[in-house]
Amino acid sequence: MEMNYIYNEKYHDKVDHKATSIFGNFVAIPKGNESFQMTTWMNRHGKKDYHINFLVNKGYLCITGDLGEGILHAEDFESLHDWAGLSPDYFIEKICCTSESPWFETKYFIKDFVSKADLVAIPENSKEMDLIKELASFCEDNPACKLPEELLDKVKQTFYVGSAELKDWLPCCGRRYPKRIIYWQTALSMMADSKLRELIR
Repeated sequence: MEMNYIYNEKYHDKVDHKATSIFGNFVAIPKGNESFQMTTWMNRHGKKDYHINFLVNKGYLCITGDLGEGILHAEDFESLHDWAGLSPDYFIEKICCTSESPWFETKYFIKDFVSKADLVAIPENSKEMDLIKELASFCEDNPACKLPEELLDKVKQTFYVGSAELKDWLPCCGRRYPKRIIYWQTALSMMADSKLRELIR
C-alpha cells in the first residue's frame, strides 16, 4: 500500500496526546483460543466509541472496530506485544491495507509547499498564495497530484521548480499520518504498558 505523507513529530504527538486522553478509561479484553489471539480495546464502562479489535495470527495483525480497518504484516511478529512501541515509520511500513487515507489539511499543504520549494514567506493576499491554494485544492482531490499541463506550467514559471522535483514531493504536501493509524499505535502501546504494570505487581 502506497501512502504519501510527511511525518511531523508535533502533529503526531498532538494526535497521540488526544488518543491517550480518550483511551484513559479503556481496558484490554483478551479473547480467542490456541490458533489465534484477539484483544478488544474498549471503554471499561461498556461504551462502544473508539473500541478496537486486534487479531494476531501468523505474522498478521488485523484491526477492526469503531476506528476503521487495517491489516499489517511482519513475519516474525507473533503477539500483540511485538506490535507495540514501534517507531511511526516502521509501523506504517507494515501496513498492507487500511480503510484510512492520509490526513490532508490546506494549512499543512501551504507550509509544506513553501518549505519544499525553498520559498521565503508568501504574503497571504498575493497571486503566489492564490496559486498555492489552487494547488492544494487540486491535490486534496487528486492524491497523486498529476497536474494538468496548464497548471504545471504556471507552477514552474511562478516558483521555478522542475517537473521531476514536483513529482518527488508534491503528493506528500499537506498530508500527515492518518489519525486513526496513530490511534491504533497509541492503543497498542497503552495495552503493552498496562500489561507490564500488571507483571511488576
